Amino acid sequence: MAGPEQTDQEGRLLELLASSPSVIYSFAASGDFHPTFVSGNIGPVLGYEPDAYLTNADFWRSRVHPDDYDPVMEKINELWSVGRVSVEYRFRHGKGHYIWVHDDQRLLRDSDGAPVEVVGSWGNISRRKKAELEANTARQRELAAEEAARVKAEFLANMSHEIRTPMNAIIGMSHLALKTELSPRQHDYIKKIQQAGQHLLGIINDILDFSKIESGKLALEEVEFDTERVLGNVSNIIGEKAEAKGLEVVFRVPFDFPQSLVGDPLRLTQILLNYANNAVKFTESGQIVISVSMVEQTDADLLVRFEVRDTGVGMTPEQMARLFQSFQQADTSITRKYGGTGLGLAISKQLAGLMGGEVGVESKVGEGSTFYFTARLRRGTGLSLLKGPLRAQLLGRRALVVDDNEEARAAMEEMLSGMGFDVSISCSGEEALNDVGAAASRGESFDVVIVDWHMPPGMNGVDTVEQMRQIQGPDPKSPRFMMVTAYGREEVMEEAARGGIDTVLVKPVSNSVLFETVSRLIVGHVDEANARQIEPQPESLPHAAALEGVEVLLVEDNVINQQVADEILSSSGLKVTIAENGAEAVDFVRKKTFDVVLMDMQMPVMDGLTATQKIRELFPDLTTPIIAMTANASEADRKRCLTAGMVDHIPKPIDPADLFRTLLKWVSRPASDPSESAAAPAVQPPSGADRLAAVPGLDIVKGLKCMSGSRTLYEKILRTFLTTQLNVANEIREALERRDDARAEQLAHTLRGVAGTIGASAVQDLAAKLEDGCKTRAPQDQMTADLAALKTEMDVLLSALQAAFHEEGSHVSAARDAPRPAASTEDLRRLLDLVLANDTEANAILINQAAAFRSRLGASVFEEILSAVESFDYDSAAPILQRHTS
Repeated sequence: MAGPEQTDQEGRLLELLASSPSVIYSFAASGDFHPTFVSGNIGPVLGYEPDAYLTNADFWRSRVHPDDYDPVMEKINELWSVGRVSVEYRFRHGKGHYIWVHDDQRLLRDSDGAPVEVVGSWGNISRRKKAELEANTARQRELAAEEAARVKAEFLANMSHEIRTPMNAIIGMSHLALKTELSPRQHDYIKKIQQAGQHLLGIINDILDFSKIESGKLALEEVEFDTERVLGNVSNIIGEKAEAKGLEVVFRVPFDFPQSLVGDPLRLTQILLNYANNAVKFTESGQIVISVSMVEQTDADLLVRFEVRDTGVGMTPEQMARLFQSFQQADTSITRKYGGTGLGLAISKQLAGLMGGEVGVESKVGEGSTFYFTARLRRGTGLSLLKGPLRAQLLGRRALVVDDNEEARAAMEEMLSGMGFDVSISCSGEEALNDVGAAASRGESFDVVIVDWHMPPGMNGVDTVEQMRQIQGPDPKSPRFMMVTAYGREEVMEEAARGGIDTVLVKPVSNSVLFETVSRLIVGHVDEANARQIEPQPESLPHAAALEGVEVLLVEDNVINQQVADEILSSSGLKVTIAENGAEAVDFVRKKTFDVVLMDMQMPVMDGLTATQKIRELFPDLTTPIIAMTANASEADRKRCLTAGMVDHIPKPIDPADLFRTLLKWVSRPASDPSESAAAPAVQPPSGADRLAAVPGLDIVKGLKCMSGSRTLYEKILRTFLTTQLNVANEIREALERRDDARAEQLAHTLRGVAGTIGASAVQDLAAKLEDGCKTRAPQDQMTADLAALKTEMDVLLSALQAAFHEEGSHVSAARDAPRPAASTEDLRRLLDLVLANDTEANAILINQAAAFRSRLGASVFEEILSAVESFDYDSAAPILQRHTS
């Protein structure tokens, strides 16, 4: 019988247990495991009265969450072997909801080691579990975001590569075309294509990686730039589209506005182009006005406002409210009519914000829109036109502006007034004649008359000037005549010259162009210190002569990119060997020492990174610089190239100046002795116009365009096509029979590309259809039909090409009958160099100097070499030539 002291101790113990944060319990370790004890805090912790536990042996089993029961029991069963277990699970609270508990159990044994009782504790860990769950959810979200960012980065890198590859062709071919003989009009078109391509190249990475802009990681440039050059670039790009719709583009820039500013001209141009392209797209008639003005200026910077105003469809307030958000446009009807994603305005808003400014729009339905943005810039060091000494000679001079467009008249009046002219304006040719007549009757005259060419429905500018000259007569004070036009066509220029017009300017006219032009007309010269070069001269290649004779291994799988790089390098005297993938590059390096290797990244068989690593592993003492030349142009790609063992990185599309600067940085060589490095004269084949015109399915004009107009190169590529694609239809059929869809798709893809290059459009379309069928696993009967159609078209094309070139071969054969000296050792060495370099010029030399080589080598050896070269099996031809050369 317990004494009072023991009773007090037990009461004290129960009181402590009831205050504990954990519920203490026990149950028998045998039989029905009936409960033997539970602390009084079971109510506050689990929501039950003690009797609910003590009278029910199934109390615990019936309240464990069903999903947790089996794994928990599996853990608790270990108690009988290990003596103590801890487990966490969900337990139903007395109020019906589940809570998380930590259950710690310990097995008690008697002196013989037999299980007697289990003592345990339940602790409510719901708060901790909630925190863990939230942390885990946050981590999962973080991991998901990281994965999404990785996938997005990989997608954008691949997309950037796919876009930059054709951009390489656009800019590279433009560069090559500008080096050929072009008419002024053609040169202007190609120059604008090149400028537009270069601008697109400058922004393409940031456009594709929109997240980079959103995250604020876009770095802005701080460079000095010409304000008018920025506007001119915008005008060049939108000019043709505006002219096609009959829209005038007008610049409104105060004459005292700074000529040069400091900021990021690329981003300014990007926003202006987005606004201007939208303006042209949504405007059917009228004009596009691009204006620049000063909002405020401090000692530190200037707040400049740029506007693009149109006379287009306009917008409602509801439509305007949706602008400047990602993937938003005014409304779905406009989207359907005009297209676009709305991403450009969102980018514009963020770019303006980065430049310390803001964006906005003002618009009324049917009355047009004005999109504007502001930017904080700094004043540059360029001189102001207002400070030039010539301006003093223009003060008080009289000018007459004749233009039917109100905006154009106002812009011209502002510019001339800023120069110091006393300006009169006329709205038509007829009104201008009256003004000139009235001035003449007062004994006055104009110093300069600026007249628009196209002024419907009345007289045009040429007719107006002719009649003005009749009114003025032989007056020595007769004005100088300037015509402005939005149509820069050659026929307009010729008509103006016949009409006695002194000079013609193409709209939009800038302050500096107008100032320099009227200065020449009136004063007779310009202030060279203030005159600016409106059209920049092409950048000369930096010291390219120092690279003459340098041996280059070009590793590139794309045929057009091979051609562009090859011609740029070869035209400056470098010797180019081409490898079509990384595996070929490794083999070339194994056989020959090059001065430099230009390595693409993404290629079949073996990519550029793997090839570089393999070269560095196989030849650890090799010092040849390997330079990445790739459309993978991100900083991460650059680092991957350097890690792989490359020394530098040239992004595509190729900028020739950048290419040569990089080459000069890593390799240079004194110019070779002309007697050693001079190439054999290029042998021009017969014009071939008639025989190629007879080839069905061959668009010669299209093909020559792809070759920058070079017939020699075109015929070389046709011969390559004839040789390499002769059996392609059968190869595709065999691949399909083997169920090798990937190989069939690759063959069709290659054929599609080369057919498009040579102008074989029908073959190109059929190959594309077959390629798509391989990708989508089209039905077998469809693939069979598509392949049959392709083979039929290819047979016709190949047969006609063979006939055309066989005709050429007959001319060559006839020429062989004439006595000719045998090829010299130097001729053989030249041919060997071309064969070792995998240069297809070897084919042309061997055919066109067949008699000389046959005489030197003998008929059987010559035919063996000719057969190998015509099959482009240069590896077989080389050792034969080497034996006879040595």
